[in-house]
Amino acid sequence: MARPFTETERIQKKKEFLNLYEKCNGLTYLTCHNVGISPETLSNWRQKDKDFDNAIKDIDERVGDIVVGKLMESIMRGDKASIFFWLKTQKGWRETQKIELETNDIDINAAIDEIKREMTGKGGNS
Repeated sequence: MARPFTETERIQKKKEFLNLYEKCNGLTYLTCHNVGISPETLSNWRQKDKDFDNAIKDIDERVGDIVVGKLMESIMRGDKASIFFWLKTQKGWRETQKIELETNDIDINAAIDEIKREMTGKGGNS
């Protein structure tokens, strides 16, 4: 087990983390690995240091804005997958298929019974 960081080392590691976290576009595990801390250490620091936690949240917000900007660029180019993604996530749009059935006064129960007979081989017209 590694020795705990001194207060000076911890402050330096937090600064290093924040700088690299932004360069890595908010990739937590990559940043932790490159800084030499565990995800558990990061979690403890965030819980105990609200300023540090808020700095991470600010970076996450900026990264999120970049991602939304890229999505909007794709939408403006007419990329259908991006358009559908946006509609689904932002407007609750669902893909559905509309089935229209013309009954012409068919007895639905009789039709179901006929289908069942055909499926069991008792249709009579075999």
